[in-house]
Amino acid sequence: MANSNPRDLPIPAGTVLRSTDQDLDRFNQLDEDQAAIYYTIVSATIYLSNITRLDIAYLTGQLARIIAKPNTNYLLIAKGLLQYLKGTAIARITYKPTQLGDNYTIWSDAT
Repeated sequence: MANSNPRDLPIPAGTVLRSTDQDLDRFNQLDEDQAAIYYTIVSATIYLSNITRLDIAYLTGQLARIIAKPNTNYLLIAKGLLQYLKGTAIARITYKPTQLGDNYTIWSDAT
């Protein structure tokens, strides 16, 4: 993943992850090593989405729902999330003190 191209979005707009009969296909299931990679990606991004990266919270939640039986499609989406994180590595939440006293204004584009 170190040499992968960064992405502008974690997942294409309008994409909905759903469990289908294809997910139960034994040829589409991950082996133990691939499943371990998937679990590692999801658990690391859960931490990030709760602490500093609210922009990946939706996709991380969707990937976590499928953690019991991930398949190759979900692994590709999880790797795409890592590409997005690589491309937006400098994005962060910054809190700065203001001279307005005790008045706080909080803005967020996450819904």
